[in-house]
Amino acid sequence: MRAGVAGGLVYALGNLGRDAQSPVRLVLAGAAISALFMAFTQGLLVIGQDGVDSVLFWVAGSVSGRELGDIMPVMPYLLATMLAAVLLAPHINILLSGDDIATGLGQNTWLLKVALSLLIVALAGISVAMAGNIGFIGLIVPHMARSLVGNDHKWLLPLSAIWGATLLLLADVITRIILPPEEIPIGVMTALIGAPFFIFLARKGNRNA
Repeated sequence: MRAGVAGGLVYALGNLGRDAQSPVRLVLAGAAISALFMAFTQGLLVIGQDGVDSVLFWVAGSVSGRELGDIMPVMPYLLATMLAAVLLAPHINILLSGDDIATGLGQNTWLLKVALSLLIVALAGISVAMAGNIGFIGLIVPHMARSLVGNDHKWLLPLSAIWGATLLLLADVITRIILPPEEIPIGVMTALIGAPFFIFLARKGNRNA
């Protein structure tokens, strides 16, 4: 529910004024809404001190203490959304050629964009509900997968899912052994791994511009 509200607010802000739906506007809108929701979370933590340690650990991102029974309630939704994303992969490939060409090939671009937006919000919401705020995986893994399979989403989506899970497990193992018996939140480790890689991509993009 909260993921849907956040996604709706980002979409609404990204469509205000001129240059509606531009990638830059959507990114800025996402950053603003993320900061707003984080401020609300911090305010609630200040008001209610009970269980503040576990909540802060979840905010930083962690799979510690997650049992199979904890994820079973959301597993049907996760499998359904992942299957829907794979089925839409060929249509995403056509959409990459541009709205005009996709429309000429019989695609309903508006309906496809709405469906993809709902899938993204659902997958992100399910992931955060299970593991907390683990950043950078969704930013760096698709670039790593694209270097092998290109932009064909029939292969890019499954490979990104596998590599994302692998990177998460690797980060989890490192956080458990780096400062025993303490455990560092996974979000901290993925940020340490992902931030340099993201900076490298940004510098590479500037050199190619």
